[in-house]
Amino acid sequence: MRSFLLSLFIFFFLFAEAGAERLVLKYRVSWLGMKAGKIKFVVEEVLKEYFFDQRRGVVVRRKKGRESTYRLEHYPVHDELSAFYATMRARFKEAGEEKVFWVFARKKANKSTVRYLEDEKLDTPCGPWWAKKLEVEFGFESELIKRSKRAYLWQAKGLILKSQGELAIGHVTGKLVNLDCKEERP
Repeated sequence: MRSFLLSLFIFFFLFAEAGAERLVLKYRVSWLGMKAGKIKFVVEEVLKEYFFDQRRGVVVRRKKGRESTYRLEHYPVHDELSAFYATMRARFKEAGEEKVFWVFARKKANKSTVRYLEDEKLDTPCGPWWAKKLEVEFGFESELIKRSKRAYLWQAKGLILKSQGELAIGHVTGKLVNLDCKEERP
């Protein structure tokens, strides 16, 4: 359970850092409604690197000084972290709309589908916000979210306000707790 929570929130934190000047997201974690802790991460070293060369249609993976190259059949392709970031920024117009993200995992591009289910009002540190509830179906077993092929995300203003990963027994939920309430409310 601990490794699942750690993996899930490393996933969210790393995406929060990607492409932002200095955006730090902090989530309160619960499992089956019980408090499971708070997560704050600082990334200090690189264990493996992926280089996505869309023009040549390859992914180059570097780990421990070794390099592997994999041929791609689908474009564009993301790693799990950049796919999450892309999902944060995805724009959905109507409930039922789906977007496909190709995610490089297990040495190939895997199809993941993000479906806009409905709008829900969430309680946030800044008061109630309307968010789009998204269902994510992984076309593979995630390396970051072990034993889960489905997750739910609540998206508003380019942020994930809430996340929920399905487990064999219940689900784990993360709620964003450090929103900047000085910004204009949606």
